[in-house]
Amino acid sequence: MFECLVGAISAGAVTGVLGYVQRKGFRKGASNEELLNELSKRGFNIEDFALESYLRKFFETLGQLGAGVSGQVWKVRKLRTGEVLAMKRIRKQQRNGKVVADEALETELSCLRKLSHPHIVNVVETVESSANLWIVMEYAEGGELYKRIAELHHFSERSAARIVKQVLKAVHYMHSYGVVHRDLKLENILLTSTAEDASVKVADFGLAYILKHGFEAYRPDESMRMKKATIIKEAFCGSPICMAPEVARHNAAYGPQCDIWSVGCITFELLSGHPPFEAATAADLFRIVHASSGPSFSDDDWCDTSQEAKDIVVKMIKKRPEDRVSAREALHHSWFRTAPDTHMAEAHAAIVRRFTSEATAATTVTRRLTSEATTIRASRMTLPCTSLSVDSYTVQGNITTVASIPPLSITTSPCTSMLLGRLSQRKDKDSLDASVCQSPRSSLDER
Repeated sequence: MFECLVGAISAGAVTGVLGYVQRKGFRKGASNEELLNELSKRGFNIEDFALESYLRKFFETLGQLGAGVSGQVWKVRKLRTGEVLAMKRIRKQQRNGKVVADEALETELSCLRKLSHPHIVNVVETVESSANLWIVMEYAEGGELYKRIAELHHFSERSAARIVKQVLKAVHYMHSYGVVHRDLKLENILLTSTAEDASVKVADFGLAYILKHGFEAYRPDESMRMKKATIIKEAFCGSPICMAPEVARHNAAYGPQCDIWSVGCITFELLSGHPPFEAATAADLFRIVHASSGPSFSDDDWCDTSQEAKDIVVKMIKKRPEDRVSAREALHHSWFRTAPDTHMAEAHAAIVRRFTSEATAATTVTRRLTSEATTIRASRMTLPCTSLSVDSYTVQGNITTVASIPPLSITTSPCTSMLLGRLSQRKDKDSLDASVCQSPRSSLDER
């Protein structure tokens, strides 16, 4: 990547740096090393500046999609192809005296480098400096699945079956490559467009776990080995509302099948409008899950639901991982062929009520506690992997993810050396038109 930058830095980038040098009154005749040291002292990151120039040359910024503590997300267009993408700019953090990206970001990028699938948000390109990381990835124009369902006028079992099937295809693919997501929930399922037949994309791999090898689930022996896997030891990892019982325990030991439980919870919620297990706190929720013998279909919401839909939910929400169907086995279920197209009025109304009544999609409503609803924020928020007692949790917000490659040394970066070479050739020229000098403080964030 960075070798390509040697020829990509525009004359505008050099002009901008030279303008900065002239305006700040640098000593004429300074060596490259002196110039670089002085720029660094004055807070100017020449490598960041060169990389942002490179990005502007190949991507057009269309608008900001969001911003957080760690950085910004931009909607961009690739100039060569016209493809609309999302670009994340992440500021690295200080850790043990080194500047690195967040651990969740590193995990996600490691996963996405292994994966490329129609139903996963794929990374297109990564660019990194010593201080920042830029991730160019697919843009899910349709937004969050939950929001889109609330906007629909018709939502049936067939609609739900289509969504679940695509999620299971992504899960089967992930597991075959040894990637366990561990935080599957409705909030982490995005849509490629606003069309009714839009495809879904699984996102947010910040809590994913990468196994040393994948599982060829089409072989019976491999399938059973996957179901009995106890490789992962991190407890209470993910969102309580979709967390498998083998994860929600202090002596956790589990494998890829925890994702199947999560897909079962997602399916239950799509069909009824509420999660299979509900409680006022995360601790209470875990106790209910461990004591339960399976999901209940006694509510009126399930009166008109097909037996096939209930059957696949039961087969995915089995307490013992080895008793659950694998993703591949679930994909062969008859429900995907027979799901009726009758509008699920009660389930859809419940989804609409919850979506419109909450300030954020990271909360849920417990209808059974009060007549109007009680929010239990703990159940939908992502918990960090921990061995602490569940009663002592401080529930954290959803983790925005992507990640890092080892930082380059600014003194050895090819783009830096090349830019300094151009500066050396021109630093004694005083006649620069300030009107065409781009401010070195400008960045992709300010466009």
